[in-house]
Amino acid sequence: VDLKKKYNSEWALVTGANAGLGLKIATRLAEQGYNIIGTGRNIKALDEAKNGIENKYPNVKFVPLPADFSNYEAGVKVISEKLQNSDLDIKIAVINAGYGIFGPITKLENSQIHDFVTTMCTSYAQLAREFIIKNKAAIYNNKENAKDKKSLLYITASLAAETNAPLATMYCSAKTYDSAFIKHLSIEKHGTNLDITAMQPGFFSNSKFFAN
Repeated sequence: VDLKKKYNSEWALVTGANAGLGLKIATRLAEQGYNIIGTGRNIKALDEAKNGIENKYPNVKFVPLPADFSNYEAGVKVISEKLQNSDLDIKIAVINAGYGIFGPITKLENSQIHDFVTTMCTSYAQLAREFIIKNKAAIYNNKENAKDKKSLLYITASLAAETNAPLATMYCSAKTYDSAFIKHLSIEKHGTNLDITAMQPGFFSNSKFFAN
């Protein structure tokens, strides 16, 4: 899909853009001519992502934004301030940042569970809220010419939501939440100029689901 043509915008927000799937998504958006605001916890990896994308696509800007979504102040608040205090035309948001924790729940510390749920569930809802507020004027505009001002909210869920994995209780549960959240949000925003969708990737070759 030619997203530049469909959403008629210049900037996209991609969380977790410093590595893995987030970097792949950011690269594909840059290929289509999008400037990227990319977040990540690893500042060195974030700088490498910036250099790699800008070297490959000289007409594209990559703005690195360090963010840790296990902590509101260091994560969602950082993005909120960037969205609400900027005049950048950000019509695409890819909420992708995350990680996995595996093993019996009794082997996990309560702090680990808290940080994981905050990153994988709470921050997804908060970031979606901030993006909708950023674009509310266009999203709720029902005039005929508003079709050129559509926005896209895109999240990374997982087929893990449908998997019976006794040693991945927290991970599969979090992805089940993400899938349900985006489903119900799409119902809530039906009839507006906001497109909402979730990607449901399967297992990666180095997934811990395959670990001995």
